Amino acid sequence: MSCIVKDPNSRNWYVVYRRAHDRKRVKRSCGTPDKKAALKFAKTVDEANRLIRHGGDIEDALRKIIDELLTSAGRPPLDNPSVAEWFERWLKNQAGSVAEASLRRYSTALNSFLRYLGERKTMKLAELTSNDIQRYRDSLLAEGRSPNTVNLHKTILGGPFREAVRQGLLTRSPVAALRGLRFEATERGVFSPGEIQRLFSAAEGEWKTMCYLGYFTGARLRDCALMRWSDVLIDEGRICFRPRKTRRVIQIPITPEYHGKAGHTVSSRSFHSLRHSFMSAMMNAGIAPEVRQKLVGHSTLAIHQSYSHAEWETLTAAVSSIPRIVPNA
Repeated sequence: MSCIVKDPNSRNWYVVYRRAHDRKRVKRSCGTPDKKAALKFAKTVDEANRLIRHGGDIEDALRKIIDELLTSAGRPPLDNPSVAEWFERWLKNQAGSVAEASLRRYSTALNSFLRYLGERKTMKLAELTSNDIQRYRDSLLAEGRSPNTVNLHKTILGGPFREAVRQGLLTRSPVAALRGLRFEATERGVFSPGEIQRLFSAAEGEWKTMCYLGYFTGARLRDCALMRWSDVLIDEGRICFRPRKTRRVIQIPITPEYHGKAGHTVSSRSFHSLRHSFMSAMMNAGIAPEVRQKLVGHSTLAIHQSYSHAEWETLTAAVSSIPRIVPNA
């Protein structure tokens, strides 16, 4: 049995007990000058030792005891959410700080994991192991998911667990031990001038407008679809829009080619290839990388410098270097 003692050099009580695994006598501070609270602390130590000796579920039992002590002292119990509860809290915390598309992707991946857990989704966050994550990964592969998709699920799962570690709910993330799968990356294709010509000849209706926007602005598909006439500043000779991904305003000079037509599983050739073709055409024309990067709105340090430092004339010349769809007669 443990006991509590006073130390002349401290205002707090100390608990004296023998460790269960080696019977060594130790003295530890109870962290309080309150004798009643110190006695409850000593009771917790005795219960922990008993559980260790008999192989009981020590973590859960200790949490219950500590919660009881905290509640009796008028303080909130320990934060010990279930997996489902923590995912819900983490997603709510992401809202407003990431793009809506990213939030939907996070929600889809986390709900997929919860469906895999089934009734086990109510287990406490600390009970989840690396084996649970690995078995989930294997189940995704068995369903026919590509290694790239499986790695994306792993990356998204890592987010809430890293936050749990940061907040002290976990000592380590169960996702951290799992290595990413190797996969053959699909290289984004670039349309040749001849292919661009055939694409525009075949496109009809709104798709023709979308293709013009994609090729002459480098905007992503969603940004092209959401673009409004208010974004097209004809008198100023520019298109001004805010990409959904970065939320930073991008201004693109209107080329003569577009000015006259403004009314109109990963594939290597997709709408996104128009974005790559936009950059490739300027690269082939000798436009400096930093100018190309400003026009497409990349944000990482390696490919971005502040837009405000680029002269508008330089950007206009860059966009004008893109080959026309219909060559001059």
